[in-house]
Amino acid sequence: MDHLHPQRGQGLNSPDQNSVFRHCEDTTGAAQSLIEQMGNAELSLRGGTLLRSGQGKSLFGTRRPGKARFFDFIWLIYSVFFFIQPIEEHSRTKWIALAAAYLCFLALYSGLIFSKSKRTQFLLLAGMAALGAAYYPFNAGAAGMFIYVAAFVPFVSESIAVCVTTFVAVSGILMVEAWRLHANPWNWGFNIFFTIAVGSGNLVAAQRMRANKKLDLAHEQIAHLAKLAERERIARDLHAVIGH
Repeated sequence: MDHLHPQRGQGLNSPDQNSVFRHCEDTTGAAQSLIEQMGNAELSLRGGTLLRSGQGKSLFGTRRPGKARFFDFIWLIYSVFFFIQPIEEHSRTKWIALAAAYLCFLALYSGLIFSKSKRTQFLLLAGMAALGAAYYPFNAGAAGMFIYVAAFVPFVSESIAVCVTTFVAVSGILMVEAWRLHANPWNWGFNIFFTIAVGSGNLVAAQRMRANKKLDLAHEQIAHLAKLAERERIARDLHAVIGH
């Protein structure tokens, strides 16, 4: 520690020591400022008001980057129900209608997966519901589109009220369509049950994902706060050493 004390012929106001002293003061001031900011953030977090910078974005836009989103296309396996009626009826008209409707469905589905705008995703969900309503008179399997809407909306909106309203709306549309076409109550009742069941299950899953993201953010903030506290301690120790 002798090298930290002034040498003979060299006072306390030497340029080197003044430079080190100013640097320590700057480091201490910056650390204290950052710690104060992080402390305010921690208090906000404890109050439930600290949200990540991507608040308001849907989980489709944030949960998996890049090519990993292609995993979402595995859920297209449930669209196999669209093909049942055309296969049973052996009608060319049914197959042409299916081809047109399915291409539109795939376009809407892909847009939901890759779009990062909540507004765009809501429009795509509305388009999917409209497509299901338009195609249902030609193919009862189109009820599956309403199930897809109910399954996706919890990942687009974090509002429970919006999700529940969507479940009720698509179930109501399906009920009106089935009543107008005099469909078998067992068929459309089964579809409505799955619409609500799948939507509710995904609502719980989406809320859990959001809670986990907030918990991860809390851990990151605490770890960063600990680093800043350690830097401030080191700066304070240096300040004490240089000042003596």
